[in-house]
Amino acid sequence: MLSEPAEAEALIFGLAIGAVLPSVAIVVLNDPFTTWVWQFYPVCVALARAVYVLFRTSGAIQEEKANEKAGPHSQKALRALYIACFLIASLTHIRFTWSLLLKSDWKMLADFLIPVRASKGAHPSRQTHNFLKWDYALGYGSLSMALLWSARNFGQVVRMLLWYAIAIPAFGMGGAVMGILAWRDL
Repeated sequence: MLSEPAEAEALIFGLAIGAVLPSVAIVVLNDPFTTWVWQFYPVCVALARAVYVLFRTSGAIQEEKANEKAGPHSQKALRALYIACFLIASLTHIRFTWSLLLKSDWKMLADFLIPVRASKGAHPSRQTHNFLKWDYALGYGSLSMALLWSARNFGQVVRMLLWYAIAIPAFGMGGAVMGILAWRDL
C-alpha cells in the first residue's frame, strides 16, 4: 500500500524512467541492444524508485514540508496514472477481443487468448505468440494471486475474486489488476 506521498511519487517516477522510457526507446531506436536492455525494465523501475526515495527523503525537515504540500498532488498523480493504465489495458483488450465476441468467433478467440503447446514444426511467429500467451497467463496469474494477500479479511478476498470473475472477461487481466491496485492504493 502506498501510504506515503514519497512512495506514490516514486512509483510514478520509477514507471516513467524504468518502463515508459525504455519502451519508447525500443520503438524509436529499433535495435536489438535496446530490446535486450528492455528485458530488465523491472530492475530499472526498482532502481529509479529507490533513487527517487533516497533523494526525496534525504532530510527530515524537507520531508515534512514536502508531505504537507505534495500529499494531495501525489494522490492525484497516482490516481491519474492508475486510470491511464486501466484505460490502456482495458481498451487494448476491448479492441482485440470484443470484435471476436460480437462475431461469435470462438475458435479465433481461443487461438488468440488460450496458451497451448506449440508444435515443433510451427512457424516461429506462431511459437512466439504461444510463448507470449504463456508469459501473460503465468505473469498475470501469479500477480492476481499475490494481490489476494493485500486483502484484510475473507470478505475482501471474496470481493476481489468476484471482481476478477467480472472484470477479466470485460476489461482483460491488465484492467482487472489495475482495478485491484487502485482499490488497494487509493
